[in-house]
Amino acid sequence: MRRRGGTRGPYVSSFLTSMPTVAVLHPEFEHLLKARTKLQDRVFRALAELGVRTGELAGFTVDEATELLRAFIMGWFFERHLKGAERDQDIASVVRAFRLMAAGAQHLAAETAPPLPPRTQTTR
Repeated sequence: MRRRGGTRGPYVSSFLTSMPTVAVLHPEFEHLLKARTKLQDRVFRALAELGVRTGELAGFTVDEATELLRAFIMGWFFERHLKGAERDQDIASVVRAFRLMAAGAQHLAAETAPPLPPRTQTTR
């Protein structure tokens, strides 16, 4: 991933960024894709559990918060990697959108808001 200012971090390369897409075409790498998915699931779920527990992601279930974080982080990672420094100016908009979504969920979860329909919590 590129750093602010467009310089590439020493720990990420185009190879690492594109590898999951290429690996899908090679059955011998299926076990690596599964391991990557499991690792990402654990990391995003841990972040989501923390956010729900501290109230920063109030109004979301852990499953919803997990997918919200995954979409924002992975989406930003790929956009930032592919577009480089020109995406730096967009980070304020991305952070604002995330905060607005979280605030909206908190508002919906407030005691004064009408009750939400029951949700089903999936297990992973």
